[in-house]
Order: sequence, then structure tokens, then C-alpha cells
Amino acid sequence: MKEKILPFIQALIKRKWPVWVAVAVVLIGIGGGTYLALTRKSAQANASSSTQTTTARRGDLVISISGTGTLAVPTDNEENLAFTSSGQVTQVNVKPGDVVKQGDVLAEIDSSDAQASYDKAKLAYDSLISDAAIASAQQAIATAKTNLNSAQLQLEYLLSPDVVYWETEIDNTEHTIKKDQAALQANPSDASVQQDLTKAEAYLDFAKENLASAQKSYTKYYVPEHFTITKNGTGTIYAPTDLEIATARAAIGQARTDIQNSQELYDVLTGGPVPDNPTSADVISLLQAKKTYEDAQTALDGTKIVAPISGTIMQVNTSVGQTIDTSTAIVMADLSQLYVQTSIDESDYGSFVVGNTADVVFDALPNQTFTGKVSSVDPTLDTSSGSAVVSGEVKLDPTNANLLIGMSASVEVISAEAPNAVLVSVNALHKDSSGQYSVYVMENGKPVQRKVEVGLEDLVNAEIKSGLNPGDVVVINTTNTN
Repeated sequence: MKEKILPFIQALIKRKWPVWVAVAVVLIGIGGGTYLALTRKSAQANASSSTQTTTARRGDLVISISGTGTLAVPTDNEENLAFTSSGQVTQVNVKPGDVVKQGDVLAEIDSSDAQASYDKAKLAYDSLISDAAIASAQQAIATAKTNLNSAQLQLEYLLSPDVVYWETEIDNTEHTIKKDQAALQANPSDASVQQDLTKAEAYLDFAKENLASAQKSYTKYYVPEHFTITKNGTGTIYAPTDLEIATARAAIGQARTDIQNSQELYDVLTGGPVPDNPTSADVISLLQAKKTYEDAQTALDGTKIVAPISGTIMQVNTSVGQTIDTSTAIVMADLSQLYVQTSIDESDYGSFVVGNTADVVFDALPNQTFTGKVSSVDPTLDTSSGSAVVSGEVKLDPTNANLLIGMSASVEVISAEAPNAVLVSVNALHKDSSGQYSVYVMENGKPVQRKVEVGLEDLVNAEIKSGLNPGDVVVINTTNTN
């Protein structure tokens, strides 16, 4: 530089320029050159700094919404317990906070009257189902069968065996025809039933013809032969009267009824099914005695409050010596199943879905995180607080922590997550008119556009399903990419 400046000054002096002017011109030239050089370097520095980058990495991306909640017990897990009758409380065996097992006696009232009623009802019922009662029913069946046989023989004597036989055949066949007709009415296309009906109707006509023949024979031969009384050499026919025949028929009907009723009682006593509409007076009395006994048992049981489940006592609303009615005396709950009654903003409704996992942090336990799942979402908005929120329940996973019903909590519901995903800043994404994404990846010191498939996004990061690898350097600011 020195070698170039001195000749330049000498040339100016030869042209008769004042020395100070020549020096000034040189100084101006030197300053201008320095300025241009500095400006160029600054521009290059600015260009370099305008290209900002980030590195693709692996990590977990979680999309969640936040809400608030209160710890509660599911209604299905809470039991409101009461006595079934009024009385004076004689025992209270629990207090709030006690943990009890199913079957534990929690409280009692005076049971003296209920015990007396129960003892009386049990004695009456036991006498009706005793071995002696079963034997008596068996004997009644045998007696009724004997009476039926005697009544049938008496009717056969009065009317003749042939007449009774064909009367019985006609009765049985008419019953069969009615059954077949009912079956055909329900299913007219049943050819088998139609065939049975045709045969039954033909047999009915045959039986009626035989009955008519038997009745003629009865009048002509049977009555004179069996009911003629000879006195002083003169025979007189004493034919059976209508009353005698009707009495014999009634005896048969009564014997059959007695058999049915005795058999019905015996079946019930020996564990058989109880008919819907019993005909036996003895069975009806037995069922009434059984109900009286069961009611007395219920009343006696109702003098005690027994834990229906294992759980924790929440409230005790009575004390020894107090006269109490059938209102709630004790409230207990299964605290192994807790939920957080949760409210979220209306705008997050789409992410508040049954089955989504949730993290819960109670205000009183800020260093503990409890897990659970959304178990229900109310179908209507809740505006009771003055703003529209969506309410629902988050069922907590089982925990041994000492939680108090009513505790306030913050709830984070996870609507989607991508574990161990390739992540990049959302500021690196470019979306074209077709909806496809791309990023600029630094290759050999230059940004190169690359298509990528984007998954989940939050306000900071995006999941890259394909197109990027962990460690790729990606341009965030693309001012100089064109």
C-alpha cells in the first residue's frame, strides 16, 4: 500500500497541486476503500446470521388439555344404609374413617319385638314343612287314589263298564281335538298336526257310535240284569237314578281334585316347582306362612345394619340411645374406586374423550402425580359457574395414597401422544397449496428443500413421520433459501 501511495502523491505534486491537497485526496481514497471493505464484510455477516437452524431430535410429543376437578366417590360405590324399622339404637360399632369388611355389623336397634315375631313365624312355617307334613301329603295322595278307584267302580256299576269306557274315550278325544285346533291356529301350515286332528275327529265319530250302541245295550240288557229285584216271585227293576249317577260322577271329580292338590303339596314340600296359580288350599297356606316367615326374617335382619361391601365409613348419623326411623343412619363407600369430577373449557371438548389417559395433581399434594382415564363425559354443557364448561369424570387408577374426598386438583387429559418420535420446530415447516409439508435441510452448507410427512403438532414442535432423521440440521429462518 505504501509503495502505491507515494508515487500517487508525487504525480499530484508534479501537476502543481498543493501538497496538502494531494495528501487529503489520498486520505479520502484510503477511507472510502476501508468503508467499502467493512460494509461488504458486514453484509456477509448479516446474510450468514439470517439463516437460523435447529437440529431434528428424538423425543416424546404429548398433546393435552387442562382442566380442574374435585375428588369424589362414584355414586355406584356409595352406600346409604338404614334400619328397616324404627327403634332405639343399642349399638354403634363404627365412626367416620373406619375401614370395614363386607358382613361387618355396623349398628343395631332393639330387636326384642322383631325376634318374638320371627320365632313365632318360624315355628308355624317349620310345622308345615316338617317330615310329618310330607308324610301326611303322601298319605293324602294314596287316600285320594283309593277314593278315585272306588268312585270309578261305582260309576261303572251304575252305567256299565262299556258306557263309562266310551264316555271316557269321547272326553279324552274331545280334549285332544281342542289342543290340535289351538296348535293349528298358531301354525296353520303344520301338516303333522293337521293329520293328527283328522284322525282324532274320525275317532270321535267312531267313539260316539260305540257309546250309542253301549247305551242301547245298557237299557235293554244291563239294567234288567243288574238292577232287578225278585220278591214273591215277581221281579221289579230298580234302574239307577240320575241323582245316584251324578253323585258317582261328582265323587270321581272330587277324588281327582284331591289327588292333584295332594300331589301339588307334596311336590312343593319336597323341593319341586311352586305353581304360578296353586289350586291346593294347603299349598296356599304354606306359601302364606313362608312369606310371613320371610317378612319376619327381614324385619329381624333390619334391626342390624350390616356392611354390604368392604369400604370406608363416610358418615354416622346416629348414636346409642337415640330413637331412629328408616332414614339414612350410616354412609359408607368403596374408596378403592375414586374419580375426579372434572371441568374443561368448551373449546377443548373434542379432546375430552372417554378412554383418554389423564394426569391429576391435587393442590394439597403438588409433588405427586396420579394417573387415570376419562370414564364419562356429560352430554350437556355446564353453565352453573357463569361460563360454559364440559363436565365429566376421570377414574383414578388404584392408589394407596391417603386422599380426602373433596380435594381440589389440576387435571391434564392427554388426547394424543407420539413417543420416541422425530421432532423438529414447527417454525421449520412449510406448507404448500396442496397441503404437503417440506423443510430446508442444510447439505454441504446450503439449504436444500425436502418433503416430509407431519404427524402431531403442538405450539412448539412437530412430529416428523418420514423425511427427516435425528441429527439433520434444519433451517428455521429461510430468508436466503431462494
